[in-house]
Amino acid sequence: MRHAALPVIAALALAACQHRHPLSTDAVSGFADSGKAMLVLDGDMTALGCGSARYNFSNRDDQSTASLKSEAGAGTIIVTPGRYVLNETTCAVWGTGGWVIPAAGWFSVVDVKPGEIVYLGTMTVIPFGQTASAAILSTPEMKASWAQVPTYTIKDERDAAVKVLRPEIGPLVDRMVTRLPSVLLSESVLADVIRRAYQSDASGVAPPNVQAEARADDEWKQLRFPSDPPGCS
Repeated sequence: MRHAALPVIAALALAACQHRHPLSTDAVSGFADSGKAMLVLDGDMTALGCGSARYNFSNRDDQSTASLKSEAGAGTIIVTPGRYVLNETTCAVWGTGGWVIPAAGWFSVVDVKPGEIVYLGTMTVIPFGQTASAAILSTPEMKASWAQVPTYTIKDERDAAVKVLRPEIGPLVDRMVTRLPSVLLSESVLADVIRRAYQSDASGVAPPNVQAEARADDEWKQLRFPSDPPGCS
């Protein structure tokens, strides 16, 4: 099954169109007693030309969902406490529609307790064809099938998040705890899946492209849709 290509859209100069909104004084002062929690996340999707992104989480405890917007720096969302996992992201470009980028299986569950402000890191999405592992795509057919598959990474850029968020959430930012989810998949894992599926047999005969693609696709789906990703506390 050929993987649908991600739209290729030139990055736009969107800074003038992006506006950040501080939480109200009442919201800041009342947060500690609300029984709620807060997720903090920054996103880097410039490789896809995204002007902004939404990161869509699910709470494994009560099956609720939360959609956090990251635009011009770290974003926040107030949530019910629970165990959260990223399901998908939505890339948007100003003046156009957006598209959904699957994230199932990439990250572990993160435990979020009442009253906590949890910094989840900076998530970057890059098409596999732009990664260091893309050399495995040695034929036009392989590139057509796999070059646009999205890959995720995560890094700790807490200081940058604090700088952006202090004007918005004030003293709450000093209570922020860093709790990056574990990365369960990677570009190298995908490269290994592709390598195994397309490798030649003992006689040096490569499998037909359709057969190899189906084999790789099946294994990749099994990795991306585990029954219950490991937790991260």
